[in-house]
Amino acid sequence: MKDVSLVVARYGQEGKVGGLLGVIGPTRMQYDRAIAVVRYMANVMNELLSELYG
Repeated sequence: MKDVSLVVARYGQEGKVGGLLGVIGPTRMQYDRAIAVVRYMANVMNELLSELYG
C-alpha cells in the first residue's frame, strides 16, 4: 500500500449499528472530490440506518 491513500468516514450512531466507509486511491487523487463523495455516502448510510433502526 505504498502508492495509495485511504479516505475514511464513520457512519451510524454510538451503541447502534454502524461502520466505516472508505475509498482507496492513488496518492495523487483528487482529495476534495474523494472526501466529498465519502462524506456524502456516509450521510446516506446514516439516513438509511436512522430509518431502519430509529
